Amino acid sequence: MGEPTCSRKVEWTGTGMEKTERRQIRVYGIVQGVGFRPAVDRHAHALGIRGTVANRGSFVEINAEGVPSVLDEFERRVKEQPPERAVILKMDVKLLEQSPAAGFGDIAGQSQESDGFRIVESEKTSGEIFISPDIAICDTCKAELFDKNSRRYLHPFINCTCCGPRFSLLEALPYDRERTSMKKFPMCPQCRREYFDPKSRFYDAQPVCCNDCGPQVYLIERAGETDRRICAGRNHCCEGNWRLSSRMQCSRRGCGDAPQKAEETADETICRHGER
Repeated sequence: MGEPTCSRKVEWTGTGMEKTERRQIRVYGIVQGVGFRPAVDRHAHALGIRGTVANRGSFVEINAEGVPSVLDEFERRVKEQPPERAVILKMDVKLLEQSPAAGFGDIAGQSQESDGFRIVESEKTSGEIFISPDIAICDTCKAELFDKNSRRYLHPFINCTCCGPRFSLLEALPYDRERTSMKKFPMCPQCRREYFDPKSRFYDAQPVCCNDCGPQVYLIERAGETDRRICAGRNHCCEGNWRLSSRMQCSRRGCGDAPQKAEETADETICRHGER
């Protein structure tokens, strides 16, 4: 999805005496679904590096241009300051040709005239692929979930680049929204703005959604052979909790399409995953 990037302050651009060079960096490991591309994008903009980052299925590919000392610092940050859930197994770095005939656009998905750094469309390549599991809600999302002034108040599918469904959403690789079950839920204008905002914790978060545009939760009561919808949205939480506390059996299906059943007992809640 092509959107204009916001201007950001550059921390360091080197000594000013060095010639620029181009490097291709391939990062292998758990680098899909963990906010790796947004992290790389932030490092690049902080250092004034030009280029692109993309998922290639079995690795993340970075094409970067800058002075050698700044590129060295960029490599260090990518390696030592990855997203919390990422696991880097190895990094391959090679120097790219400076030949004008080759063109930076040919190797990085940018035109000769373009500036800055950006996330570009993913492409699938062969190789061993590591996928992040679903990640439990982070503290920031948890606080927003119970904030009555938030538009995601009690939104059961709240997530960001640090948490939320990953593996259970995936339908194909590379990991992008159009290849997950979230492709059925177009982002509202507010979520879309957050998705493209480098300063937002939802930046490039593929499952991002809210109460207005995301999956909906509703409670259905089965009466014989028929189903009757009782309530939806935030109200289902109160009704569902009451039914569980009354030892009634409930089932639910998440946005990753994994059905679950829960039954409240005197001492514990038993959750068991059903088959897809």
